[in-house]
Amino acid sequence: MNNVGEVVWKKCYGGTNNEYASTIVQTADGGYIFGGHTNSNDGDVINGAQSVLDDHNWVVKINGLGIIEWQKYLPISQTGSEIKSIIKVSNNNYVIAGNCYAGLGNFSYGDIYITQIDELGNPQLPEPIIIGGGYHDYVNTIKQNSDGSFILAGVTYSVDNNLSLDFTSNHHAGPFGVGTGDAWVVKLN
Repeated sequence: MNNVGEVVWKKCYGGTNNEYASTIVQTADGGYIFGGHTNSNDGDVINGAQSVLDDHNWVVKINGLGIIEWQKYLPISQTGSEIKSIIKVSNNNYVIAGNCYAGLGNFSYGDIYITQIDELGNPQLPEPIIIGGGYHDYVNTIKQNSDGSFILAGVTYSVDNNLSLDFTSNHHAGPFGVGTGDAWVVKLN
């Protein structure tokens, strides 16, 4: 959209199954990187999901006209993951925060993951950082602080604490021994 509210261009991206974009950031060259998830393996999705039940991260670089320059399918966990937030960081890489559902760490239902890619979408960490407890924990956004640390915001339903994070006395177990949802803010070095 331009400065008077007119649409400059619009494009759809994806394959024959479901895709969505949940975050976008402008790049230094005037293009954009957006992320979300895919369960396609055709169309714009190259080397993507192996079945419609296979739901994974999808990150796409487009130029200023919306033309795809590259796309990456990032299989963070074996049964599903989604990108929720991408930010450009001080080393000119991009930090991705998302939710993963099984196949990594010790989580049983869903946790938060953090990873980093370069300007070509290549992973810059050997393994994603996993944050969360024994039940559902989700991220919505991540930001870099002026001191280089990171702050993320989301929700936790966990009543345990597998990373020694502070679950305050205001966080109570709900029915079936799992927590009621609470806002969750985590600062990382």
